[in-house]
Amino acid sequence: MSHEWIGPDIRNSVLAHVVHVLLLGGALVYAWLSISAFTRRPTRAFEGVRKAVYAAWLVLLFLLLTKSNPVPYLIAAGAVAVLLLLFKLWDRLTAPGERKRLPQR
Repeated sequence: MSHEWIGPDIRNSVLAHVVHVLLLGGALVYAWLSISAFTRRPTRAFEGVRKAVYAAWLVLLFLLLTKSNPVPYLIAAGAVAVLLLLFKLWDRLTAPGERKRLPQR
């Protein structure tokens, strides 16, 4: 039972296990940040929802990579991807405008 770094069976390689650990670790961190945003005073609900969506995205990526039939998770992954795009659009629309600088003498 020797593990290869990258071999013919990529699902059992060391690289795959490292990617799995990173995805699950990132999901745990984002879940913790989400919980702390909801429990903080004053509550930061939008930030908590955003962090929860990031955690869901990492969990879905993990499921898409590890399951032998990832098709049931594609709809959820698409919905989370749309939410991430909406967050980016919201950030773009609510960003402060550029300040015009006066010419230096």
